[in-house]
Amino acid sequence: LSWSICFLGGAYCYYKRWELLRDSKVDNRLIYRSRSGNSYLDRILSRCPSVKYPKYIPTPWATNRWINAFVFLFKQRWSKWFNPFPMKRELVTHPDGGTTALDWGDDDHSKALPKDAPILVLFHTITGSSEGTSYYYRAALKKGFRTVVFTRRGHGDLKLQTPKFNIMGDTSDAIAMMECVQKSYPECKWIGLVGISAGSGLMVSYLGQCGDNTPVKAGCSLCPAYDIEGALSNLKLKYPASDKYILNCAKSLWFGNAEKKARMRSFDEDATEKCLKATTLLDFVHCHYR
Repeated sequence: LSWSICFLGGAYCYYKRWELLRDSKVDNRLIYRSRSGNSYLDRILSRCPSVKYPKYIPTPWATNRWINAFVFLFKQRWSKWFNPFPMKRELVTHPDGGTTALDWGDDDHSKALPKDAPILVLFHTITGSSEGTSYYYRAALKKGFRTVVFTRRGHGDLKLQTPKFNIMGDTSDAIAMMECVQKSYPECKWIGLVGISAGSGLMVSYLGQCGDNTPVKAGCSLCPAYDIEGALSNLKLKYPASDKYILNCAKSLWFGNAEKKARMRSFDEDATEKCLKATTLLDFVHCHYR
């Protein structure tokens, strides 16, 4: 029986790899706009054919969306519990008294980077924090980047100091945090942004609001939801279990104990009750916005 299971498992993986190789032959193209007289992007793409003609072939046994989701969650938990990356926290206090944090990589290799090393800024997931991003730190460090996570209000072990939070992130907070990055490393000439899942929304909002008044040279969205309203509506309809899981994580993050509930109720009791009674993630997003 065990040999039969191994054979069937191997056959399945072989088939999935063949299927992926077959589908990868579809003419995938990068759609972009090249400004007249500016060949910088064209020059990059001419040297990176894998970007211009993308081909993504996941590990055969992890092609299923649920296995992918499980592996992602497993990597986050593993990084947090068993393989944490040394970090140094720099607190940022905002005009209303709320706090966010810059979590810098603080291992020996990060400390040895030159002062003008390029900086990679990470915007974490909807209920995530820097604790689940160790693999990003390590991958970026191999390429010579100094890495920092913008930890939003109330995320991870960062206490929510004021009854104010935005589940998708606040652009004014991001602007203040970026100014702190520049003050910490004024010699740095290149800063890049990576938005992870919901962090992509904050990244796009930040870049759009700042326009040319930002030191950021490039931004990258990983697993973005381009239309939040549509994406969260579909999440409830197609994947109700995932919607409930993320909703419970959000409620736990901001209303998870008596102290948090009391703080929120002191600011707006009606909105707090609506958030606690929300039955979908989209409801929660609507209720928490004031």
